[in-house]
Amino acid sequence: MVSRKCCVVILVLAVLIASSGCGEVDNDSTLGARSVARSFVRDRLKSPGSAKFGTISATSLGNSRYSFSGYVDADNSFGANIRTHFSGVVRLHDNKTWRLENLSM
Repeated sequence: MVSRKCCVVILVLAVLIASSGCGEVDNDSTLGARSVARSFVRDRLKSPGSAKFGTISATSLGNSRYSFSGYVDADNSFGANIRTHFSGVVRLHDNKTWRLENLSM
């Protein structure tokens, strides 16, 4: 009966793996908002290549608008690694283009 148990375990694992990553991420989502927020913040850093982002949280405000906040550790113009907290609002325009409404760093 070991082989039957093994088959059941493999089947359960296959179902879990298949269901965990299926589907495309919709641009109008908090995941999309977090991703675009990271890009907008990175564009404003002195050394974007040194950026290491912490967790970015995003909340839907309705009307395709999302607020976000988080922090990034990155080198400043003197080469010192500094933690910078940020927050802002992004909007998905025409279901294809993200626009930055506000960013505080």
